[in-house]
Amino acid sequence: NALVVAQVALSIVVLVGAGLLVRTLRNLHNLNPGFDTRSILLFGVNPTAAGYTDQKTAQLYSDLQQRFAALPGVISASYSADALLSGNHSSGNVHLDGAPPKSNVNAEWLAVGLNFFSTMRIPLGAGRTFTPADFASAAATNAAVTAAADAAAKLTRSSGPISVNQSEAQAAPVPVIINEAFAREFFPNQDPVGKHMGNAQGDEPATGPQPGYLIVGITGNTKYNNLRLEIEPTMYLPQVSNSAHFELRTTADPLALVKVVNGVVSSVDDNLPLFAVRTQTEQIEQTLFLNRLMSQISSAFALLALVLACIGLYGLLSYEVSRRAREIGIRMALGAKASDVLRAVIAQGITLAAFGVAIGVAIALGITRFLGSLLYNVKAGDPLTFAGVALLLVAVAALACYIPALRAARVDPMVALRYE
Repeated sequence: NALVVAQVALSIVVLVGAGLLVRTLRNLHNLNPGFDTRSILLFGVNPTAAGYTDQKTAQLYSDLQQRFAALPGVISASYSADALLSGNHSSGNVHLDGAPPKSNVNAEWLAVGLNFFSTMRIPLGAGRTFTPADFASAAATNAAVTAAADAAAKLTRSSGPISVNQSEAQAAPVPVIINEAFAREFFPNQDPVGKHMGNAQGDEPATGPQPGYLIVGITGNTKYNNLRLEIEPTMYLPQVSNSAHFELRTTADPLALVKVVNGVVSSVDDNLPLFAVRTQTEQIEQTLFLNRLMSQISSAFALLALVLACIGLYGLLSYEVSRRAREIGIRMALGAKASDVLRAVIAQGITLAAFGVAIGVAIALGITRFLGSLLYNVKAGDPLTFAGVALLLVAVAALACYIPALRAARVDPMVALRYE
């Protein structure tokens, strides 16, 4: 009896853990990331490795985007420095106008291309999205800042003054789009569109132009790094340099366009191989690999524990029926009904299962709190999971008890009395 109770208790602990992990995986799958993840082809291009300058890179991205958007089966195309939900992200500091000196605020940063928000179907809340003029302005500002930095570096190595006035004159605020979380946290009860933010302020005096950023729009909140993390204040900037991940929204299977996309890139430059080719759905599944693996392993152990508990109950009750065959025969000869015998045997099994469930629930409540970091949108002591697992085990235990109980109810009194 003690062995069966221990098996049931162990089954409860493993089943509760598996149930919490499975619910976590389901919650992550059902989570709305803030954009449409269906029918999107992702792939990366790295012009920097092929020797492209920032100016040539911006032109390359624009050219590729137009070519991809014109492909049959492509609804729209864009690009970004990091693919959404890829596990990669960038962040930086900005200084809000009117804030005390050096009191910077931190935000997530993502450089994106033209039509990024419409391609990913991220809703625009206010203002506008990026225009070609914004990319030209951002490229000019980057060039001015780079030139000023180079001039400042030369100035430190030379005794003669080097003017950076021309670079300063060309530097205009970089147009940015913020998400609702950014607007709510840093511009409460205000309309941020049209407001200026400065570059991060440090202990050292700034050298060269400090154009800052101009907010031109507000978008809906979107998961950036991965599904688990809470949505942080995010700034979107025009992508004019470095490597990029293209996003193509298609009308059919995105992977069917891989060969055509390879051909388009090769026709522009043979030295630009694609990397990280996958769909947005596959990208999300990759980020959930560990959750899925843990759910599968824990479910397998939970199933094994459940089977062992059922075998234990079945074996115990079968042995009891066999050992008490003479007693059962005498009871039935004296008028006991088959239903009475059936209930008595099942009650014995259910009582053992109930003890095991009570002990298992108590142990699980203490153990599952260590799973807190692995769970999402479900508490370690979730009553629904505990109740569901307990009812499942009691139901399975009742089924395991039924066959021995039925055998006991069918005992022939005359055969039983001759048993010994």
